[in-house]
Amino acid sequence: VQTRQSVVVSAVPAAFTPRVNDGKTLSVAQIGGEIVLGGSFTSVSASDGSGTISQQGVVAFDATSGALSGSFRPSVNGTVDTVAPGPKPGEVYVGGAFSQVNGTTTRLALLDINSGNIVAGWNAPNFNSEVDKALLDRGRLFVGGTFTTAGNADRGGFASLKPSTGKLTS
Repeated sequence: VQTRQSVVVSAVPAAFTPRVNDGKTLSVAQIGGEIVLGGSFTSVSASDGSGTISQQGVVAFDATSGALSGSFRPSVNGTVDTVAPGPKPGEVYVGGAFSQVNGTTTRLALLDINSGNIVAGWNAPNFNSEVDKALLDRGRLFVGGTFTTAGNADRGGFASLKPSTGKLTS
């Protein structure tokens, strides 16, 4: 249910929000004190336009100050369509049209918000096409997209995974 607003909501939600300089923001998630953006961008700047960084598809910033994270800099080779809180504090799922994260072949990764590294023990199945959405609910990670297979299993655009390992469930 939408909450009734007494005024028109501002087009700029916070003056300290970093600038996405190109492309689009497609997904937003709060992970502890950080906000994670996923999208088709390749460049982000501080809110005042200074401190431009080259960062493809995913970036994190402080939820209170807007400061860009200096340590969350995963290397993603394409668009990030979905970001979602992971199973433990400080973890975030990223999925999309990319094919690699930090040199590892995958379309869905569980990342450490502090380092940008893939969480130890995470090994998602190979999706044969884009992952559009990931959602953690009731002890399962639900994944939707344009894929037809996950690993060697026919999945027709929908799959369920174990949240901490990425193992395909039935």
